[in-house]
Amino acid sequence: MLPKQIKANTLCVLLAAALTSSNLFALPDPSTHDAAKSAIQRWKDTHKPHVLKQHVMPRFQAAYKIKYPLQVDKFIGEMNPQNILFYLTKLVSYEDRSANSINGQKAATWIKDEIEKIAKVNRRNDINIYFVDSGSNAGEKLIQPSVIVKIGTSNDPGIVIGAHLDTLPVDILGHSEIKPGADDDGSGSATLLELARTLISSDIRFKKPIYIIWYAAEEWGLIGSEQVVTEFKNKNIPIAAVLQLDMTGYRENNDPTMWLINDYVNPELTSFLEKLINVYIKQPVQYTTCNYSFSDHASWNNAGIPSSIAYESKICDGNPNVHTSADTMSTLSLPHMTNFAKLAAAFTIELSEPIEKN
Repeated sequence: MLPKQIKANTLCVLLAAALTSSNLFALPDPSTHDAAKSAIQRWKDTHKPHVLKQHVMPRFQAAYKIKYPLQVDKFIGEMNPQNILFYLTKLVSYEDRSANSINGQKAATWIKDEIEKIAKVNRRNDINIYFVDSGSNAGEKLIQPSVIVKIGTSNDPGIVIGAHLDTLPVDILGHSEIKPGADDDGSGSATLLELARTLISSDIRFKKPIYIIWYAAEEWGLIGSEQVVTEFKNKNIPIAAVLQLDMTGYRENNDPTMWLINDYVNPELTSFLEKLINVYIKQPVQYTTCNYSFSDHASWNNAGIPSSIAYESKICDGNPNVHTSADTMSTLSLPHMTNFAKLAAAFTIELSEPIEKN
């Protein structure tokens, strides 16, 4: 989650104040470090009051149709919640995964290595795994790359499912404690790993290519996803739809509701997510408004690509532990994360169009 404020449950008050105060985000400068100041300025700029005026999506029936229930149900049945738990445990062992840290770099390398092992075991020669460099910020090299997995060899417009790999830099807001980032966004990253494992292990093949992306440097102001979008544009790689999973593990008062953010998104695609939840996940679903770009889907949305984001809770009732040392696995719900993995699977299969294996 792109930092708007340390405590998620203060967001409602902040948003109200933002409409009347042009100086809401004039926080004390916690560091004289140029890179830290630059990162802070990036997210201040993202949250200027004029940005908050983007209108919320209208409510209407999705133009996207459910076509592949047999394949989706079969695929969901092959997903294993214990794998999500394993992946999350591994990710939080890299306690500081910020984009300028050695652990951030190591976590990206571990994900790439893990996917390569899965592809090798399943004898897949149609899997391409690579890094996209994150560049630098105020002269400081961001050594954590984004990790991209392309499944399939088609050049048709592809489907992107993403989460961010990094945690908040330890000094960006003047808080020096280690941030394990179990929920933000270890939960989304672990969810994606199980999606990738199941896709690569499955005998289902697809008409459209699938891109699973772990973005670096989200907490620095969406730097990683901006680099990825630029990479895709420069290589003329077409994308049809995007889903972002940024925090999938926290249940406020054990509420199983799955939330869809309804601004900075494509209305039709987001309405389709609601339909997928109703048909395949069978959990309550509601909408919540963020009032700022929030996560990496916004980089695609800004490029004109239909984008969407599913979220663990209502924005104002979010995990109070994010961006702190208390963002640990003990606060999360494995069933909740599993439901988001199932949603990602349904989204991927329905939009990528299954075909018979050759």
